[in-house]
Amino acid sequence: MGLIVGLDLLLQHLTLLTLAKRLAGQGFGQLLALLGVGPCLLRQLRAISPCLSLARWVMIKRAAELTGYSEDAIRHKVKDGTWAQGRVWRKTPDGRIAINMAEYDKWAESASQVA
Repeated sequence: MGLIVGLDLLLQHLTLLTLAKRLAGQGFGQLLALLGVGPCLLRQLRAISPCLSLARWVMIKRAAELTGYSEDAIRHKVKDGTWAQGRVWRKTPDGRIAINMAEYDKWAESASQVA
């Protein structure tokens, strides 16, 4: 029994080391993607633990990390009106585009799901 527990702990340790190597230099968005945590689940986790709280408004680069969309795809959604100005995105006082992640979550969840 002790050998099995020891081997299990060794396997867990090696798994964590492999995960750490894969995440080296990666952002929070990549960590969430690797763990299979999407924006909807993240919102539920934030409700349980304030430690997971993220900024409500983020710049395009950060939004790309969190959503999986490329920066160009996000700019396209802003430009073509897919995302509503003032709700999903807005211009900051210095002219940059900020994305409201809570509103993005609502937008992502609004799509009808085909079974």
